[in-house]
Amino acid sequence: MSSAVEAGAPPGRTPLPRGAVSFIVAQSASNACSVMEMFTLSWLVLSADQLHLTPFSFALIVAGHFLPVVLLGPLYGRIARRIPPIRLWRWCLAGEATLTTVLGVSLLAGADPAFGVFVVYAVALGTMQALEVPSRQSMLMSFLQDAFARGYALFTSTSRALSALAPLLAGLLLANVDVGVVFVVNGVSFAAILLVVLRNVAPATAPRPDGSRQPGPRASIRAWRPLLLLAFALAAIGNQFPVTNILALDHLSHDGSVAFGVVSAALAVGMVAGPLIAQRAERFAAEATALVAVTFGVFEIAMGFFGPIVSYCLLAFGAGLALSSFMVLSVTTIKKQADPADQPGIMGWFGVATIGLVPAGTLLVGWLARYGDQATLMAPGGLCVVAGLSYLVHVRRQGAERPAVREGAST
Repeated sequence: MSSAVEAGAPPGRTPLPRGAVSFIVAQSASNACSVMEMFTLSWLVLSADQLHLTPFSFALIVAGHFLPVVLLGPLYGRIARRIPPIRLWRWCLAGEATLTTVLGVSLLAGADPAFGVFVVYAVALGTMQALEVPSRQSMLMSFLQDAFARGYALFTSTSRALSALAPLLAGLLLANVDVGVVFVVNGVSFAAILLVVLRNVAPATAPRPDGSRQPGPRASIRAWRPLLLLAFALAAIGNQFPVTNILALDHLSHDGSVAFGVVSAALAVGMVAGPLIAQRAERFAAEATALVAVTFGVFEIAMGFFGPIVSYCLLAFGAGLALSSFMVLSVTTIKKQADPADQPGIMGWFGVATIGLVPAGTLLVGWLARYGDQATLMAPGGLCVVAGLSYLVHVRRQGAERPAVREGAST
């Protein structure tokens, strides 16, 4: 594996491996490009200047993108036992780069794809990302090793910052260039990550199952069920701010579009800052995961009182801070405590909880809106508080008997 960069490392900190900074920059930029592509896809499908399809049609495209995560996530552990995560990662990056670039070039050439083409594209891209995301996270656990918490926090913070700018960049591109350019740019970003991975992440860093100790996928996932349920509560149900913030505008301001931008910016800034703070709690990541989940729930409940917009923005900042801290701490907990052979399977389920089931959370929040706008914030916030306290009790009960290997296990 690539040697660590010793120069410039602060005393007491494990230095990042060579190539880690290149990966953080490339992957963060690619994540922002993917956000730009989704923004562009919605404009392409719904705009009267383009396909002018119904919102239901776009919902089918989005469902086609998320469905593979739900279907393949539970199977990922078995897949990774047969195909090394590093190989899956490379194959999926190559496929994403090819698929996205081909669609972009077709649009630039003047093609007018039918609605079914975009559904097939969404399903194909979603399938590759359902395998690529847990492969990436599994490999990063091994690649970053003892510097995982710091490296993953830097990556998450950088990615959040660039993704917050993505809709603005997409709008500027659509106003000045052909829509196909955005897809081509995203394809190039996938290719850039592939080059970084080929150059810096060696196959030898892939976690290998230990033949003498194989608890099996069911035993491992059952042990991690409390954390997965907590992740579902926060990421899929609690984090529905694109919906809840719009509903809150009627109570906050008469200038809806400006207020929505300000609130969204406050949330985004919190999400950028959270990972940088979370890395400092690496030594007690499991307990900190529960505490930030409770904190997130408290902030969301407080947002439901719809005070002045200034206080709402401060609470949104706090919620974003807690949410992104939770994501870093929960993955750090898996890295520190899970057997290396089980990490891919756990990350597959983690993707289901935090990505694949987001549409289910949107439907739930939409149903809660029938009982008032306050319910869309207070009910999910209350659920997060209860889930966080339950997980804290679970962690305290487990103690030294937690169903995971101790820190320092070989990767």
